[in-house]
Amino acid sequence: MESKRQKQLASDIQRIIGKAFQQDLREHLKGAFVTVSNVSVTPDLLIARVNVSVLQKEKEKEVVESLQQNSNIARGVVGHQLQNKVRRIPEIEFYLDQSLEKVFEIEQLLKESKQESKEEE
Repeated sequence: MESKRQKQLASDIQRIIGKAFQQDLREHLKGAFVTVSNVSVTPDLLIARVNVSVLQKEKEKEVVESLQQNSNIARGVVGHQLQNKVRRIPEIEFYLDQSLEKVFEIEQLLKESKQESKEEE
């Protein structure tokens, strides 16, 4: 269970990185539309796991690899914004959030199932 401090720090990091995608990290997004879907922080507040959603499916791996390679830039942006709120700036780890993809798959399966049931009637 996340502590209040973890939730607050995760929320701050999500907001900061979301803005950084529009400004400081824009060139590392490879022209893709990227959003921060979730941030979780470890109990010791030293690692922030950032889940990102990439709208262009063909660029997913390329964007996540670019963000992972340039996580020090993201950490610097976060550190600049949080310099008086935490003792140590958390390491930033980027992961691809595939929950949106799963939603589309489920939706497609439901449509197919509904269509099959109409054909049977």
